[in-house]
Amino acid sequence: REEIGYAHDIFLDTYDEAGIVAFVAVVGYMILSVRRFIRCMKDKSLPFAFKNMVLCIYAIVYIEFMIEPILMGAQWLFAAFCLIDGYVEKVLSHSRTTK
Repeated sequence: REEIGYAHDIFLDTYDEAGIVAFVAVVGYMILSVRRFIRCMKDKSLPFAFKNMVLCIYAIVYIEFMIEPILMGAQWLFAAFCLIDGYVEKVLSHSRTTK
């Protein structure tokens, strides 16, 4: 750490701190969250305001994941994103069942 510092990327930071298993889990989760984001944007039954809010939150959090050491300094951000992502998944599943 003294020579290189932090990875400043959620993927490299996870691999550096927790190993390959955690790295694969985080990559898998991020892929699923991107898929949920795309499904949300394509869903015509959701209101524009909700889609706009999801777009802003996901874009900001994804950018933050790429520039900050999440596991070492902002674990709360990852936890909050998981909560928001779970909410989006629930909204999408409710939207599918009401069609």
